[in-house]
Amino acid sequence: MVTASKRPPAALLEALENGEPEALLAGGFGHREHLAVAWELVGRERLGHAIERMAAALRRVVTALGVPEKYNETLTWAWMVVVAERRAEAPAGEDFAAFLERNADLLDHRATLATYYGPAELGAATARRTFVLPRRGEAVARG
Repeated sequence: MVTASKRPPAALLEALENGEPEALLAGGFGHREHLAVAWELVGRERLGHAIERMAAALRRVVTALGVPEKYNETLTWAWMVVVAERRAEAPAGEDFAAFLERNADLLDHRATLATYYGPAELGAATARRTFVLPRRGEAVARG
């Protein structure tokens, strides 16, 4: 059984958008929590707006933490699109815990995007600054 975050997705989103890193990080803010916020946002907003909100909130937090170089625009967009696609396939009323159960593969943050991007592409300065389109099928070979 896959376990969801200890904090509800809506609470994580609120902490992220408030830009208070201490409150956000107090309970941990790893990949699973990023997924929870993405899930919450794509359930509330059209995808473009959800991406804008996530990107702005993440930039605020990494800047407040003094590590703005940690933000990666391509990772943010790619994960938001993947979560939106998977959420669109969800049964009506599915909660985040059930979403994770149905999409446990998303918890492997490296493998999920490896189908679309090689490590060099994701680590490139361009990918950090702006969204880079995936090169499906080529990323694995070039990896």
